[in-house]
Amino acid sequence: SQPPELRWLVVPHLRRGRTAGGMAPPFHPVATLGRMVQSAEQEDGVYLIAVAGSQRVRLTEIPSDGPFRQARIEVLPDVPSSDVERAMAELCQAAMAWARLVGREADGLLALFGEPFAHGEGLYRVGDLLMTDADARQGLLEARDPAARARRVLDAVADQIIRAHARGASPRRGA
Repeated sequence: SQPPELRWLVVPHLRRGRTAGGMAPPFHPVATLGRMVQSAEQEDGVYLIAVAGSQRVRLTEIPSDGPFRQARIEVLPDVPSSDVERAMAELCQAAMAWARLVGREADGLLALFGEPFAHGEGLYRVGDLLMTDADARQGLLEARDPAARARRVLDAVADQIIRAHARGASPRRGA
């Protein structure tokens, strides 16, 4: 087993189709670099792992004769954004409105807002909870403007509010 400082990996979202050599599906060039924080081998030899995302990266695949694909990574910094604080405030208000509608269903989301919440990792974690479509999550990852990411997650919260209303939910008092 590798020491914690060496337990890094990237699991990119796969695209449909095959690579030029026809062997494996191509992957999206933007992914998250993550550190493996926990792993457990199951009875059937499969490992369950937990990964903590660290940075957005651009991937360039390099040839590999090994069992795993390899890539060069380039860290993708965010672009400056002047309206990120406003977008985050709108997102927080919408998340609280959704929580008032659905109660305990929103506990996981509210726990994220209870932590120190920056427009980086926390925003991806909220998006992961609310965006069930892998392509939508990939779009969130590829947005380099933090305010644009907040607006994408805000759209996902708005969708959850619409679904809750369609199920007949109404705001809970004191929530």
